[in-house]
Amino acid sequence: MAEYYETPELGAWLHEPELIREPGRWLVCVHGISRNAREQLVAFKPVADALGIRLIAPNFCTQRFPGYQRLDQRPGHDRADLALNRLLLQLDPTCPQPRLDLFGYSGGAQFSHRYALCYPRRVRSLMLAAAGWYTFPDSNVRYPRGLAAWPEALPQPAAQARQFLSIPTLITIGSLDTQRDASLRRGERIDHQQGRTRLERAQRWFEYCRSLGAGTDWQLEQLEGVGHSFADSIAETRLLHLITHFLQSQQENS
Repeated sequence: MAEYYETPELGAWLHEPELIREPGRWLVCVHGISRNAREQLVAFKPVADALGIRLIAPNFCTQRFPGYQRLDQRPGHDRADLALNRLLLQLDPTCPQPRLDLFGYSGGAQFSHRYALCYPRRVRSLMLAAAGWYTFPDSNVRYPRGLAAWPEALPQPAAQARQFLSIPTLITIGSLDTQRDASLRRGERIDHQQGRTRLERAQRWFEYCRSLGAGTDWQLEQLEGVGHSFADSIAETRLLHLITHFLQSQQENS
């Protein structure tokens, strides 16, 4: 059964399988701007049960975390990465360095890959679905499109880029996710670097990371027949099957 856990800083939906095979491991699902944390938890419960790992879906509320996707909060707002770290430590004080299977949809995928750039040793695997745009591991391009002028408050990723590229990563994107809607970041520089649509941006980021040495355990999968919708991706595509298979393969190789 889903349970809501809340601290003064951050709340989250939790699910704990009857049999936990790896106590220090968490499947973390990060919502997009619709902030549908509970919907993600319900969708991923069968995955967590099959693998025997605890599941958490943090709720980055608009008031405290208006720009959680970028991690670098404006003055007066909390940093989403630190809030998640503290919440996990509160939930399991015996494990100061948990190993995360990190999933994000849309804005959650933006948060997830930037979190992995900051904390590559914490991230066991990375699953990115329908990100609007990406931070490229490129020291010649300014943050948040690249690593130059990286915010001083955040852990510095430049020396960790190789470790980031070694994280097994699954990128999924709908074949119809080509609308330039109001939630998609647009502009001459970002369109030139990354492409005009989420579909094109996923392909370019994947190809760039592979060109830097990302391994064969990096995968890009197109979800046929869906646009930008978490619910449709779950109900009408093989997204959960791909994720379950991906996580099982990493479990076997660990």
